[in-house]
Amino acid sequence: MGDRLYDEFIAGLKQAIPNASDRRKTIHSLRKTFGDSLKQRGVSAEVRADILGHGGETVTEEVYCDPIALSTMLGIIMRLPNVTGHLERRLTTLLPWIEQKAPAPFSRRRRQSD
Repeated sequence: MGDRLYDEFIAGLKQAIPNASDRRKTIHSLRKTFGDSLKQRGVSAEVRADILGHGGETVTEEVYCDPIALSTMLGIIMRLPNVTGHLERRLTTLLPWIEQKAPAPFSRRRRQSD
């Protein structure tokens, strides 16, 4: 699914930032900006790793504790500045097959087990 997300995202990125490839802007750029925003707000490295989905650096972080709760993550994220707050709101347009609750045109039938 990551490849599909990338294909859909890149088309929008090229519209939003016509020279995105010249400026080396990718999906990962957004992730890096998000992580940097968390750091600039004083969010600890361990909590940033949980939010970004990174593994821990020690056995204690990786094995002996769970990531912070989603509600805690949301609270931290909601304190970040809204950098798109100036944009005009628009209705979300669903892809046709999603709106019709049909399989995606690129999907394949599941293989039957023998």
